Parts: sequence; C-alpha cells; structure tokens
Amino acid sequence: MFKRPVPVGERGDWESYVRDQPTKHAHRTAQIVNVETALNGVVYPAFDLTPEEIALIETSTKYPYGAV
Repeated sequence: MFKRPVPVGERGDWESYVRDQPTKHAHRTAQIVNVETALNGVVYPAFDLTPEEIALIETSTKYPYGAV
C-alpha cells in the first residue's frame, strides 16, 4: 500500500532522512522526558502528593519515562 519507486535523484535525500530519524526521535524523546520531569517536580509538591500517590501515578502512566 502507498509504495512507489523513489527516483534515483531523490534517493540520497530519502536515505539521509530515514537514517537521521532515530537520532532525532531519541533527541526529542529526551527533551520531552526532561520537561515532564521538571513539570512533575512542580506539580507533585503543589498538590502535596505523598510518595505513595506519586508512585501510583508513575507506575500507572501508559509510557514510562523514555519509552515511546
């Protein structure tokens, strides 16, 4: 489905795009984790959450830190 031949002149562009995506994804994921961690550091104390409540939130989130 949706497969089409890539013209020879465009292959270099696509090859570099595909090659660079894992690095960009890892970088963006790290940025998201950093922001989320910083937000949690503000939100958890603001709501006066106990360590047990924080653990419940951390273990019940769909995506643990760094997993996408």
